[in-house]
Amino acid sequence: MTTIPTTYQVVFRQEWQGRTMMVIDEGEYRSLYFDNQMTQSRMALAQPLWLILPYTRHMLGCLLFVTAPRNVFMIGLGGGSLAKFFLHYYPECRVDVVDSNPTMATIARQYFSLPIENRLTLHCADGEEFVTALAGRAPLYDLIL
Repeated sequence: MTTIPTTYQVVFRQEWQGRTMMVIDEGEYRSLYFDNQMTQSRMALAQPLWLILPYTRHMLGCLLFVTAPRNVFMIGLGGGSLAKFFLHYYPECRVDVVDSNPTMATIARQYFSLPIENRLTLHCADGEEFVTALAGRAPLYDLIL
């Protein structure tokens, strides 16, 4: 996280379950940090669809095996970079996301350009409990991230 005052501006800050979440504008980027150190999401303000953080690009290695996903399930929303990617580049794809933090959907939409889209369903629940409840039932997912 940069601390140069001319390029650094906190645009959102909230405590949740003993952790600090901050959205910070850093020059040409907007970042979501947990506890002032772990970069969870980053977006280029001029190119909101670019996947800036290496882990987001690496997670898409699964597309080598499932080239046209129609149903994607994600545990954790963060800034919504991966959800945005699938909604934009795979117009037939439905995306289900579970996140335990009720504020994440607002953060992703307000600060990271996550669209309101009928192919996107956001669930506020514990990821492990949600997956356990899905066990043995439809819907089936092409990808789980």
